[in-house]
Amino acid sequence: MKTLNRIAKPCGIAGGVWAVLLAIILSLLAPTRMVTSEISMEPGQYVTNTIETIAWGTVAIIIIMLLLGIMGLLGLILSRRIPRTSRIFIWISSLGMLVLSLALMFIFISPSGLILLPAAILLILAAIGMRRKEDAPLVEVI
Repeated sequence: MKTLNRIAKPCGIAGGVWAVLLAIILSLLAPTRMVTSEISMEPGQYVTNTIETIAWGTVAIIIIMLLLGIMGLLGLILSRRIPRTSRIFIWISSLGMLVLSLALMFIFISPSGLILLPAAILLILAAIGMRRKEDAPLVEVI
């Protein structure tokens, strides 16, 4: 258990940074489409406007991934000042990432779920390792 306590923060930091960077990379690689609209002014004159749009489902997944990564990092930063709240942040972040990665893998059949799975596992290891010593089982003294 001492080894897990020592590697808890580096695992959490790696998992949180992994999720944030993955969200940024996915936002840059998100599929886009061009929408062109024309406005007729006078016969023979028209104005075209081209807009690049991203699918809203992709944007929602990226925002959720980014928020979960930031929540995990915030939980690690606040672990000394507010230990109970920080553990809740880390658990919510790790379990949310686990659910999101499994949903991406099995429901949406996307490889990004498989890439997000290590971040969830690292944050779960951090959440287990961040337990306080008072949470350890008591030993009966005779």
